[in-house]
Amino acid sequence: MDGDALFDHYRHTLEELGRQPGTLALIFGKAQNKFQDPAKLRRVIVDLIDAENWSALGADVKGDAYEGLLEKNAQDTKSGAGRYYTPRPLIQAMVDCIAPRPGKPALAVTQPGV
Repeated sequence: MDGDALFDHYRHTLEELGRQPGTLALIFGKAQNKFQDPAKLRRVIVDLIDAENWSALGADVKGDAYEGLLEKNAQDTKSGAGRYYTPRPLIQAMVDCIAPRPGKPALAVTQPGV
């Protein structure tokens, strides 16, 4: 697709994702098309997204890409994406405190007297 047809399809896709049940509705419920030029939208799709062989990428690369998108959106407090994003330094601090080891049960963290 090109031009207005691509622009309309993209807008309708965002709207349809926002109407889906569950997590998709939470993520895409208030999604907006920030592109103002159909040529730029097409360039992102063709040059960046379609040009990549996604099935050949490892899970870590895809996870890092998704995490980067969540982080970017979490910075916009109105989007609510902060609910889905935990900063890496906080994750590392939790791992350091709990110190999980393969084959060892996780430690139960309780409050004194509880």
